[in-house]
Amino acid sequence: HLHASYRAATRRLAERIDARLDAVAARRLRLHGDCHAGNVLWTDAGPTLVDFDDARMGPAVQDLWMLASDELAMQQLLEGYEQMRPFDHAELALIPAL
Repeated sequence: HLHASYRAATRRLAERIDARLDAVAARRLRLHGDCHAGNVLWTDAGPTLVDFDDARMGPAVQDLWMLASDELAMQQLLEGYEQMRPFDHAELALIPAL
């Protein structure tokens, strides 16, 4: 009984996440997949990402939100990101689902 309840709950959750992703229609990019400070090595040449075991396709915000410790950090990350490519701010609505 618990197994069936768990499966039903996870199915409903997955449907809600899919609906949120579809509503934003975010562009899918190659992502690190586990982009947090522990996977950033700092060298004299600058930061280097390591541990690509969870690499996948997804919206840019999926990697960015893991690096941001608060709203100011997210704003600064987005400013830097947008120096390289445009960011669709509608993706920020995906953070609760991530």
